[in-house]
Amino acid sequence: MTAASREALADSESAATRAPQTVASATSHRVRLALSAAAERRLGAVRLRRLLSLELGRRATLEREATGPLGDELVLMWVDMSEDRVNLQVRRTGRNLARHELDITGLRADLAAHVIAIEASEMIRVQLGASPPDPCVSCALASAKAPRPLDALSFGASAALRTFQGGRTDWLAGPRLELSHDGSKFRHGVRVEWLGGEGDDGRARWLAVGVGAAARLPLPERFSVAVATLGADLAIASLASGTPSPSEAWITVASARLGLDVRVARRTWLGLRLEPGLAVAARDDLDPVFTFGAALGISAGPSR
Repeated sequence: MTAASREALADSESAATRAPQTVASATSHRVRLALSAAAERRLGAVRLRRLLSLELGRRATLEREATGPLGDELVLMWVDMSEDRVNLQVRRTGRNLARHELDITGLRADLAAHVIAIEASEMIRVQLGASPPDPCVSCALASAKAPRPLDALSFGASAALRTFQGGRTDWLAGPRLELSHDGSKFRHGVRVEWLGGEGDDGRARWLAVGVGAAARLPLPERFSVAVATLGADLAIASLASGTPSPSEAWITVASARLGLDVRVARRTWLGLRLEPGLAVAARDDLDPVFTFGAALGISAGPSR
């Protein structure tokens, strides 16, 4: 065998030994999945791992444990939940952190896990194919887009009723407008209502401005399209009544609020309010009386 033949044979053997290494490196990516306690209760760790493993296929290997040694080809994934919103975070070693949020309101646990597995596999695929970041350490990374304050505002219009026990007015009815801010756990806002009706002294008119706050009440998972609230309201009102000789009284109303909102569209809610309370007049000769209010209306705002 000549020297040229031996050199060609050595090159072919070297190429044959390098080929399996190339294939192995393409499948050496490892994915490590971790779930928060809330996500594990809602989605199930075993179910989500099985679905994610199917979605990844041969692109990467999903490890059995959430902890272990680090490595250059490791992809870390974190799944967290806040009510009906899922927060996904994916990061490959040496890459920038990727975040994504999903709204799974109204989805069953198995369907929600399937949707999350599909989205997570796509995020992992992007991380595996992403180019290395700029080694310049003085470059500022783009921060996540901060939520705008106006995104949490909701506007509602309702038909309201109010009655008093032993007062001059039997029933009052009219429109109510409300502007509220919906936080993660609490809702607070202001409202204006203009009511009218017939009382013991003739025609009556009620104009009130109030503020209130309410906290969310936990509901079973099958009622995910509904939100219950419990809170309190404080309002100042002007009550004018009497046809021959009109009179006006300033009244302070402190009431509790029990509400139920049902989502009828993506950002549209149908709500019912029950408001038992106490009405105190500014005049000393009028005793405090029990008052009961109710409102049925529609509001447009965040997903809650």
